[in-house]
Amino acid sequence: MLVQGQYGIWFLLFVILLLPFIPQSLLEIGRLRGWDFPLKAHLFNGEATIIGQNIAKEQLVSNNSWMQDFSLSVSRSPIIAYFSVIFMSIWAIGVLGYCLITLVYHRHINHIKQSIKPIQCRTIMRQFNECRQELKIRKKLVLGQSTQVQTPMLFGVQKSYIVLPEEMLEDLSEKELYFIFLHELSHYKKKDVWVNYII
Repeated sequence: MLVQGQYGIWFLLFVILLLPFIPQSLLEIGRLRGWDFPLKAHLFNGEATIIGQNIAKEQLVSNNSWMQDFSLSVSRSPIIAYFSVIFMSIWAIGVLGYCLITLVYHRHINHIKQSIKPIQCRTIMRQFNECRQELKIRKKLVLGQSTQVQTPMLFGVQKSYIVLPEEMLEDLSEKELYFIFLHELSHYKKKDVWVNYII
């Protein structure tokens, strides 16, 4: 439950980051009508309705002009412009750094793929397939072992791999393997690999 809550918080942040890219026209739909609707509902006299509409429009114009004056004063402030450049530079450096980390990660994953050896033990393969059936996963996943990993791991989008450390296989009991398989297969079933790529 804690892990799911953490993913939920990340998606909330993702939605908030999308808000600046939503067209402003979509956010302002119905705003003009919303000002004079209460006046129309309560004033039955036609002249009073017109007066109410004019008052509402004047209020809207004054509010818009206040916002425009505020935005102009903010945009003309050299301090705001200075900090904007700093924050944009930090953001750009962060993006470039994260792209570099992603490239290094993919290179490491490809190195692991080349080092994967098939597991020959029928008992381990049988237990893995039983866990896959228990979680109702129909797609076949590649199960292998490698000296390049220190802990069991799942990776791959189109073709998913579950890789176990080669040195660990000899020391693990059947019960430990059972829980390891359930853990990695649960990540696969919840599409956690896709979620990590999106984040």
